[in-house]
Amino acid sequence: MGKGDVDQSGVVNTLALARYVDDRVPELAQQHFNHPQYPTVETNGQAFPRNGRLLSGGGHGYIHWRRTTCRTIPRRTMLTGGYRKQGLVVGLAAAALAGVLLATPAGAVTLITEHEAQLPPDNSVLRSGIERGPDIIVVYPPPKTGMIQSPFEFKVKFEPHGGTQIDLDTLRVVYKRIPAIDLTGRLKDFIRPDGIDMPNAVVPAGPHRIMVFVRDSAGHEGQADIHFDVEK
Repeated sequence: MGKGDVDQSGVVNTLALARYVDDRVPELAQQHFNHPQYPTVETNGQAFPRNGRLLSGGGHGYIHWRRTTCRTIPRRTMLTGGYRKQGLVVGLAAAALAGVLLATPAGAVTLITEHEAQLPPDNSVLRSGIERGPDIIVVYPPPKTGMIQSPFEFKVKFEPHGGTQIDLDTLRVVYKRIPAIDLTGRLKDFIRPDGIDMPNAVVPAGPHRIMVFVRDSAGHEGQADIHFDVEK
């Protein structure tokens, strides 16, 4: 489910979104201002699903974020004056976060973060041995596919040889940046005995390179070098 689907209903509705923003903004304030701040979130009416448009009113209800008021620990203490600008920033961050959530389909999962995409690319060439490891077939994004849109289906298939089996304990998926980013843990819910199928992978715009490594039951390693470019 999407991050805004806090009740795991399969739908991002207004009240679930409000709860998520109320939980997430203190973390953003901690990162930027070194102490948590809490937005004042007001909801009115019944919850209803959103389809990617953030509205301040209409429908069966609405959500309103007060942009110039913030709370810090303890929650009962209201900050004004010198913190007014920070309260505005936190309020705008809440609205921006809500807009991102509403624009992202439920079920989409981040494969590569914005920060990771900004790291220097690793263009080194890896040499494989003469052993016949399992084939790693890139279903999507296929080679020379041109620009693709995010989210997209990240899918590869494993084909062992000579009666061997795929050893999933040896699977590694690496984002080729400096330093390298291990993506294997993010894919654990999408790994199958015969491959990886992540239906809605969220990746920032720009060029990317992912390497997939896996061995068979005989210890032979297969590799796949995946290059793709996400449009802005």
